[in-house]
Amino acid sequence: MARKITVKVKLHSAKEEVHALGNNEFSVSVHVAPKEGEANARIIELLAEYFGVTKSCVEIHSGYTSKRKIIKILA
Repeated sequence: MARKITVKVKLHSAKEEVHALGNNEFSVSVHVAPKEGEANARIIELLAEYFGVTKSCVEIHSGYTSKRKIIKILA
């Protein structure tokens, strides 16, 4: 079953973390810059860890170049 969530990204953060903001809405803070997909890769890693799934179960559905993304979690 797939779950879609909305993610607001905070770049260049001192602490990497995932916060639930509401029903299916999250904030993800990452250290890395949005260069060559590095931030998106780190967002996927953090969300996979948060939801207890593998990285292959987390994909960016829309907003690849935006700070607001829709992420699909496959479980």
